Parts: sequence; structure tokens; C-alpha cells
Amino acid sequence: MSNGENPVDHGLLFFYVCFAKFMGIECPFQDLKSQSEAQATQFVSKIDQRTTPVDLRRFLQQETKLGEPVLRLLAKHFLHQHASDKLFLVVAEYLYTASPEWFHSQATVSMAEVAEVLEPVLGQAGELPAWTPELEKLIEELSAYEHLHDLARFDLFDRGRKLKARVSAAGMNTMGLVTFARFNYLLRKTFSRLWDAEVWWIEQALIELESRAEFFIDCSEIGLSPIVPTNELFEMVCEWKRPSFNDYANDVTYQKVQKIRQILETALLPEPA
Repeated sequence: MSNGENPVDHGLLFFYVCFAKFMGIECPFQDLKSQSEAQATQFVSKIDQRTTPVDLRRFLQQETKLGEPVLRLLAKHFLHQHASDKLFLVVAEYLYTASPEWFHSQATVSMAEVAEVLEPVLGQAGELPAWTPELEKLIEELSAYEHLHDLARFDLFDRGRKLKARVSAAGMNTMGLVTFARFNYLLRKTFSRLWDAEVWWIEQALIELESRAEFFIDCSEIGLSPIVPTNELFEMVCEWKRPSFNDYANDVTYQKVQKIRQILETALLPEPA
């Protein structure tokens, strides 16, 4: 954290103190402003070494009060450290946080629009990478999905990860980061849309079952009781209205939502004559 970067910037240091607390790592000092450059540098380096990109993602997406200035500092820190995986996560979160309100109402956003939002962190846009068309195909496919299970059925998560791993191996420049940040933004946006639709469907299915005087559902397929009351499932639905985006494909709740829908689809079928 030398060569021009201020390692004792209060915003960056405060982030690392909060991140350390989240990870259960003890902070060696109380007063942030009185620490020497060496102490702050050592502390930040220690947290960087002891935490993974997965840890960082969990914290970034749980800590909703992080503002654009802190994320900008963090992105520049990882850019300086050549920590590509952590940098990618921060850039993606910066885009989601710092993008204008109209981004969220648009079905899609252009590469130029994303590059403009990310310019304070990554600098001016350059030429698009040669592999951009491969990612554009995934985005086109993503826009056609109508159900949450399409994301898993067509293995979009893993295909995106594999492409990112392949191009990262050769080094990812500014426009590479912009391109994948855009993909991540549209994936997250689509996930939210499909998730909301799925939860709404489950809620309506439960209402329909209760209207038929069916108040218990066999949920043994997902490790629950074979006689789960519908009111308990309604409580689960309320929790699902605040989804976690930590890891879409591997999240237990994500998988449970898909399975509950299948169970309710079966329960709604007319009984054989």
C-alpha cells in the first residue's frame, strides 16, 4: 500500500475494521485516526491475506450502508494490489451502488453507459476485448429467461464463471472489467426479477391450496416434515422476499425456492379419477 496510495485513509481503514469484525478478526487498535502508517498498512495487509473473495462478497452484499466513496477507495486499493478477483467483486458492487436510478428501470444498459459509471474507478474506456461476443451471447440468452429455474437449467452461472476464469488467466484490462461488471449487473437484475416472480407464484399457489381447504404440504423432499402447515410456508415466503445474492447458483435458499415450486405444482394437480 505504498507507491502513492495513502494507507491510512480513514474511509479505507474504517472499511477494513468493519470487515475484520464481520470475519471475527480482532482489531489491534481503538482510535483509527491515531494509527501510524505502518500500523494501518500492516492491519490492512493482514485482513487481505486472511480473507477470500467469497468472504469479501458476503460482506459487500450484506453491508448495505457502504457508499460510493468507500467502494471507490477499495477498488483502487485492489487495483494497486493486482488482486483481480477481489477487484472484480468491488467493481461489480460499485456499479450496482453508483449507477443512476434510471439504470434500474431499464431492461438493459449499454457498454458505454456502464463504462461511464465506472470511469472514476477504472479510468477511461478503451477498445472492447476480442472475447466480448462470447459474453454478449450469454446476455442475450439471459434476457430470454422467463423462470428462475432457467438460470440453473441452462447452466448460465457456471458458463459465465468459466469464461471469466479463462479470460482472467491472460489478464483482464479496464474494458474486460467493464464488460464483466455489465454482465454481473444484468445477471443480478434478471435474478431479482425472476426471484420476485417465483416468490409471487409460490404465494399464489399457497392461497389457492388454502382455498381448497388443503392446509398441509409434504415437504419431505427438501428435508422438512411431510405435513408442513401452509402458514409456515407463508412465513418462509416472507423471508424469501429479502433474498441474499451471495452466490446465486450455490445458495441453499435459491435451490429451496425452486424445489418448493415443484412441490406446489404437484400439489395443485387434480387428483387422479
